[in-house]
Amino acid sequence: MKIFDDGIILSADKYQENLLLIRLLSKENGICSGIYRISQKKTKNTSMAGTLVRFQKFSRLENQLGTIMFENIRSFELQIMINKNNLYAFKILSNLILHSFAEIIPYSSLFDSLKSYLENIKLSEFSYLNYLQMEMKILKEAGYGINLDPCAVC
Repeated sequence: MKIFDDGIILSADKYQENLLLIRLLSKENGICSGIYRISQKKTKNTSMAGTLVRFQKFSRLENQLGTIMFENIRSFELQIMINKNNLYAFKILSNLILHSFAEIIPYSSLFDSLKSYLENIKLSEFSYLNYLQMEMKILKEAGYGINLDPCAVC
């Protein structure tokens, strides 16, 4: 099975000495996981979460892990890493996405929302409103409808 798509890297965990386990949210194929081999020349520049990439995933069957190769389109690492609140917010959002949705099910509106959220991150300040709106979109896509208009006490 071959997948060619754009995606946002949600996590890149060390798997072995020269392998990374990449989990990303793709535009047409939902959450994809795969093994990425780090070349000896690029050990210092490993892939980081929050990067928009064009990737290729190869696996024998649909539910197998497979291998991933990608090229960077745009990196949002600076916006995420410069402010600790942005870093915490992105980690929460990425873990929420990874644990709430199944693999290989398309979530194109969620991809577009996460991409626009990353594009709107400012370097010096953290926007609680943007974070809460993104979290509400994730919860709505997962099937949890929360209405914050009426008061709970009334």
